[in-house]
Amino acid sequence: MDKKPTFAELFALSRRLNHMLHHFIKDSVRNTPLKGYHAAYLLYMAGRPPLSGKELSDALGFDKAHTSRVLLELAELGFACREGSKNGLYSLTQEGLEWAQELKEVFRRADRLLPLYVSGEDMQRLSDISDSASEFLKRLSQEEGRHENA
Repeated sequence: MDKKPTFAELFALSRRLNHMLHHFIKDSVRNTPLKGYHAAYLLYMAGRPPLSGKELSDALGFDKAHTSRVLLELAELGFACREGSKNGLYSLTQEGLEWAQELKEVFRRADRLLPLYVSGEDMQRLSDISDSASEFLKRLSQEEGRHENA
């Protein structure tokens, strides 16, 4: 008989995986002016038309305040620029595109090794678990909202 999963176990596994991925990215940008969290923005923005902070926040799952700080940091480093003064759209500079290309190469090297450790079936299961956990958390949030309003 299967052991029933607990929320604490789901949380711990999620944190562990996130922690390992975070350290991989952080190690990848060591000895560069980049921070680990810059990677997601550079990779997403590369090859796309200018994007607003809201579009980036929505696409990457970060809150708007964090995205605003990161965009300012990337602009200060010379990796991103704001297009115009009113529209608030950001794009990567040539240097930002070059860093995004470097990061893509790091990911390509990881992609070559990944199948040695994780199968396509494993990835599908992880995706299914992620979808199920997302639905669970939405439902839990709704339930918690009802309890607070009662």
